[in-house]
Amino acid sequence: MRSIQVHSWWPDANLFRSTDSGATWTRIWEFEGYPNRKMRYTQDISAAPWLTFGTNPAPPEVSPKLGWMIGDLEIDPFDSDRMMYGTGATIYGTKNLTDWDNGNKINISVMAKGVEEIAVLDLVSPPSGAHLLSGVGDVSGFRHNDLDQAPATMFTSPNYSSTESLDFAELSPNTMVRVGKADYTADPNAKSIGLSSDGGTTWYKANAEPAGTTGGGTVAISANGNRLVWSTSDKGVHYSTGGNSWTASSGIPAQAKVISDRVNSNKFYGFAAGKVYVSTNGGASFTAFPSTGLPVEGNADLDAVPGTEGELWFAGGSEEEGPYGLWHSTDSGSTFTKLANVEEADSIGFGKAALGQNVVALYTIAKIDGTRGFFRSDDGGANWVQINDNQHQYARVTTITGDPRLYGRVYLGTNGRGILYADRIGGNNGGGEGGGESPVTSSAITPVTAEFDKNTGNQTNIPVTLTLNGNTLNAIRNGSTTLVPGTDYTLSGNQVVLSKTYLASLPKGSAALTFHFSAGNDAILNLTIKDTTAVPAGAIRIEMFNGTTSATGNTINPKIKLTNTGTTAINLSDVKIRYYYTINGAQTQNFFSDWATAGNDNVTGAFSTLSTPVTGADSVLEIGFNASAGSLAAGQSTEIQARFSKTDWTNYTQTDDYSFAPSQTTYTDWTKVTGYIAGSLQWGIEP
Repeated sequence: MRSIQVHSWWPDANLFRSTDSGATWTRIWEFEGYPNRKMRYTQDISAAPWLTFGTNPAPPEVSPKLGWMIGDLEIDPFDSDRMMYGTGATIYGTKNLTDWDNGNKINISVMAKGVEEIAVLDLVSPPSGAHLLSGVGDVSGFRHNDLDQAPATMFTSPNYSSTESLDFAELSPNTMVRVGKADYTADPNAKSIGLSSDGGTTWYKANAEPAGTTGGGTVAISANGNRLVWSTSDKGVHYSTGGNSWTASSGIPAQAKVISDRVNSNKFYGFAAGKVYVSTNGGASFTAFPSTGLPVEGNADLDAVPGTEGELWFAGGSEEEGPYGLWHSTDSGSTFTKLANVEEADSIGFGKAALGQNVVALYTIAKIDGTRGFFRSDDGGANWVQINDNQHQYARVTTITGDPRLYGRVYLGTNGRGILYADRIGGNNGGGEGGGESPVTSSAITPVTAEFDKNTGNQTNIPVTLTLNGNTLNAIRNGSTTLVPGTDYTLSGNQVVLSKTYLASLPKGSAALTFHFSAGNDAILNLTIKDTTAVPAGAIRIEMFNGTTSATGNTINPKIKLTNTGTTAINLSDVKIRYYYTINGAQTQNFFSDWATAGNDNVTGAFSTLSTPVTGADSVLEIGFNASAGSLAAGQSTEIQARFSKTDWTNYTQTDDYSFAPSQTTYTDWTKVTGYIAGSLQWGIEP
């Protein structure tokens, strides 16, 4: 019998395998001179790169983790090489499990495509920037630059497990706020509130928060982005200008849900126990309005309509007792009218108006005409059309919203089945069911496949012809990265020319460029990147990726894997590895080995400048080994997780560095890092 056992929590989960009915066991990783770890696996998270959680922990912890909160592990009874296990963030698995038994590494990768477990706490769709941002449980939340690709990163800085509420300034949508519950034990200076000035791409913690709060609750930001109102989970409602200091709001009960008016920057609303509260002085004080008939118990979703001051919708109630349904107010909540044609409603959201309509499209999770489902109204709730069917229910859906830029686009947040989005059949520019303009005709590109050779002598631009069909090209993306017009490509009429300089920066293998148009479907150009440059036939191979791939930063983090491809052992003290870059200054620099198979103390780093600077390089980091590092046996590998910085911590710009690998997230053959044995070039191409 062959089996696997799950064990451990810190510094990581561990898997144990037995092939003799449990008499003996081997670990998938073990300490090899603490804190160094010997791994019997490789890990590929390219399908969900956010699984690093935005961290770069010190050994013995690693990022990404092998797993935690592993609830189940299964070996395919019909395929002994296939194994999967579930963690607190995703599903991992391997297809070469039996290689473990032969002393080889197994390849672990994300196997969660089409299987979703995220619980969604909040969704927003701003009028500019990314079409969707999400607040989710356990894994913080995301800016969704591409709805069909896993985000590259989750929300970080501040870091907390769950984003309970997020909002954007309607009139300045790049200004955003989110709240969760920070871990004050791990970081006494943590904050449970984060702010963004770039549409959720990056975040920073506020300078202050209400005294003694553990965070959480709901948060709202004024239409112009200048004022914040935060209803904490434990210290009541407070208001602030910019998050620098907080003052308790008066006239509103603790734990009320708060929202902002989407036009009047001084106006905020709150809801608690059947009552609506309004503030006209930026959240300093609230007044309870005399509106009656709203539910006291059950679901409660109060939302303000963009573009119209004082227009509110409320969805909520409970099947057990009291009123249940959908209500509308046009006087800032002073009075509400219940819609007779909606029997029950749990959530309300808004989207772009239908053609010819002057009211936003409404989206709701509701029961209408005896049917539970998701519905849209184009005429202010007078008529509804169901936008799902019995085969598309998705269990418990907690939140719904439309898209202010695309008529008919709807986003659903579920409790454990992730985020779903859907578009109206017939396109996003119609004017209601059976009416409006003709459906959008999608654009196309020619060719849809292309090949590029990184060999300097063979590099050529790639032309792409656009069949626009009345649309315009909005962007070209490689995953979550948007290509820069005029630099990465040029556009003239209906032809795009992809720059050979950009193409040469891509790693060998496959790449998919998404052409995003103003309407209709995207088009995909599938690239094959090869390199016919002759690589020295040496006795070593070097794989690399950068731990940090931001354009600028005060640290460069090459992660390097050196393999002995020869037939005899190599003295590591004879090996040198060179990383080429531009220093962007003239400062002295520091080298750090954060983790190394050979031991951090056995790794050296030395800096030098090129006598003749070349494109992409004026400086070199040379990594070596002390004699005590020993030897590397034939067929074996050793890893180095390095880091270097300037002594004054000023920034480098990585994007123009010769050795920088912007698209790699796992170890990949990289010939722009060179390797030498006793001074002889054995791997790579010097710049």
